[in-house]
Amino acid sequence: MAGGTSGTKWGRLFLVTVAGRIGLTGQPGAAYRVSRTANRAGQPQDVGSEYELRQPGLLAVGVAYEVSPKVLIVAQVDYLRSSEIPKELVVRTGPSGLVQASGALLDGIRAAFR
Repeated sequence: MAGGTSGTKWGRLFLVTVAGRIGLTGQPGAAYRVSRTANRAGQPQDVGSEYELRQPGLLAVGVAYEVSPKVLIVAQVDYLRSSEIPKELVVRTGPSGLVQASGALLDGIRAAFR
C-alpha cells in the first residue's frame, strides 16, 4: 500500500430517559493509494499501475428502550455513502469474470430492529 487517508470515527450516546437511549456514530470513510505489478509466465502484464481504494463513509443512529430488566427493544438505521466510490469501479468475480460498473453508485439506507 502506497499510502492512505482516513478520518476519525466518532460516537455519542444520549440518555433520554431512565429507560431510553439514543446513539449516533459516524465514520468519514477512507482512501488508500495502492500500486500493482503483475507478471504472467515471465511476461509483464502490468508494469506498475496505481489505484485509489475507497471505503465509503457511514452514519448511523440507534435507539434503545428498556421495557423491563429482561426486555430491551433496539432499532438502528445506517446511511452508507456509496456515492463516494468512484464510478470507474471494476468488480472481479472470478478468474474470468469481470463486471464494469456503469455510472455512480447511490447512497443507501439500511434499517434493523431487534
